Amino acid sequence: AAAAAAAGGRSGPQAGPYAVGGFAEVAVGGESPHPALLVRPETGSAEGVADPLRWPVLIFAHGMCGSPELYSDSLRVAASWGYIVIANEDQVTCDLDLGGDNLVSTALGNVPAFSRSSNSSLMVLNLASEVEWLSSELEGEADMGRVAVMGHSMGGAAVINLAAVLSSRFPGLIKAVVAIAPWNGATPTPSEVVGQQDAPLLLFCTMQDHICPCQGPAFRNFSNRVTRWAANNLILRVLFPTY
Repeated sequence: AAAAAAAGGRSGPQAGPYAVGGFAEVAVGGESPHPALLVRPETGSAEGVADPLRWPVLIFAHGMCGSPELYSDSLRVAASWGYIVIANEDQVTCDLDLGGDNLVSTALGNVPAFSRSSNSSLMVLNLASEVEWLSSELEGEADMGRVAVMGHSMGGAAVINLAAVLSSRFPGLIKAVVAIAPWNGATPTPSEVVGQQDAPLLLFCTMQDHICPCQGPAFRNFSNRVTRWAANNLILRVLFPTY
């Protein structure tokens, strides 16, 4: 069954009824221009299922220093269930190559790239621009009355913050929020604004996660007290002053 699904443009046993085309790179404009990947269900490809007049939308945000390609299988599965999926393709690398001979100069040279890629506020602006882009560029195809947002790690934090912002500007626009191991070091702190969103939240987390636990600071579970203290009070504080 999985082989038949793959042959039909579907993505494995969890795939939905729709075949899925390839990823298309699009240029998102608006307040925060950036590249993004777009994947759609193929019209008329679901046997015995009528296509909707417009497709619901899933906006996805990747983890810090990640890339949407890392999540491509999952994004294709989502599209196979009848969603237009857009994934932010900005902030995809931190350029933290510390394997050279001159460690200090290499690390200092990478600070600007890392600072930009780890800027959670920029990611929220990108996601808001994607909402506007979908509304204008895919008018008649995207159902902006059925918009969900999903993110992992820093992206999980960003979708919570985005939903909180949009709930006051456009009440009811976001219909669902899915946060996978959201990072509570984002700005603003997601745990402080999550109550402002007006959409249901599905949260995936574990207290065994050293980076993004369900509550409390990162690295809290390191058994070595010195390592745990240094991570929380030195490393994270220097990299992210508002953490």
